[in-house]
Amino acid sequence: MSTFLIFFLFLIILNIFNFNVISETDIVNPTMLQWSIMMMIIVNHVKETPQLIDKLMLYFTLGAVLGSVFFLLKMGIEFTTGNEERVLFFNENANSVALKSAIAIVYIIYTVFFNRFKYGISRFLLLLSLPTIFNLFLNTGSRGGLFILVTMLLFLVLFIKIKLWKRIMLIPILVIASIFLVDAISKSEVMSGRLNRTIEEHSIGGREVIWNTYIPYIYESPIWGYGETGFNSIAEMVEGASPHNVFIELLLISGIIGFSIFMRFFYLIYKQGYLTYKHRNYLFPMLLFFPMFGSMLFGQLLATKLFYLLTAYILSAKYIDRNENFMRH
Repeated sequence: MSTFLIFFLFLIILNIFNFNVISETDIVNPTMLQWSIMMMIIVNHVKETPQLIDKLMLYFTLGAVLGSVFFLLKMGIEFTTGNEERVLFFNENANSVALKSAIAIVYIIYTVFFNRFKYGISRFLLLLSLPTIFNLFLNTGSRGGLFILVTMLLFLVLFIKIKLWKRIMLIPILVIASIFLVDAISKSEVMSGRLNRTIEEHSIGGREVIWNTYIPYIYESPIWGYGETGFNSIAEMVEGASPHNVFIELLLISGIIGFSIFMRFFYLIYKQGYLTYKHRNYLFPMLLFFPMFGSMLFGQLLATKLFYLLTAYILSAKYIDRNENFMRH
């Protein structure tokens, strides 16, 4: 946590030195500050109340289930105009909706079939929500979300610690699930259309054009970047477009120094997820690394609530032994 605090303070210093008349960003990013405080509160609260560990992701998933029901009822939904009618759910970005849906889908599968927290038979009711969540997921048309979902499921099957006979039983289930997945994607005009365009045009939604526009500015100030305040003047030249790549964004706003500090923090998040899996046999926190890394490659992360929520969960999962001791007593 101290590593992230160092990065945050370094960013504030850069914002002060790069502040200019067209800066629309505050010297202290209020969104980042708000969610950083929330992240620290969650971690410390779970430390004192470890039985919350299994509730955090369950309530997150139930929220996704409720959202998919709203989608079925056509509540709070809009569609983008143009060639692609991607769903906008309560004005939330389609890629963000896909990411949350993917996490919920994997959590349901993990909880129902591997039951790490010893839920009763009622957990199978969660399976009833999979068709509605997956329907919402497909309507986002998120290619990155699809890649993340498939990757999480693949790593779940490969690294889950189960007996050999159970792993063998997974094979026919995986075959059936793969057939269903391919069939559902092919029937989804939004998802299949975007995948076909990616193959035909060798493009990832124009992101490569934006990346090539921003990258030259990195070389002009490679050590400490431009701060968030100075970044505004650069963004104006590309009509305010997001870099859609956190690596490029980090280098632009904080240079090699800030990039190194943040990547150190990101490594520590992954390390904690891995240690929780290795020593406590809880795989799901490590799986959350994939949606976070996917967001870094193709989207946004620093000012998104989901990043801080997932980070808090991964860092809190190390207290799972305390939760189990609590349940036994």
